[in-house]
Amino acid sequence: GKEAIEPKDMLHFVFRFIEGLRPEIGQMIKSHLICWQEKLIDELLHYVKY
Repeated sequence: GKEAIEPKDMLHFVFRFIEGLRPEIGQMIKSHLICWQEKLIDELLHYVKY
């Protein structure tokens, strides 16, 4: 198998761990990530369009 852990898998694991301990913090992180992703996508679309 593959021994190397992907960074996003590591993040996912850490996130699950935090969510298990403190669901409210997990929710906060999730909403921040969604917000950040939307901003990033907007930036990319803007960059691609012009």
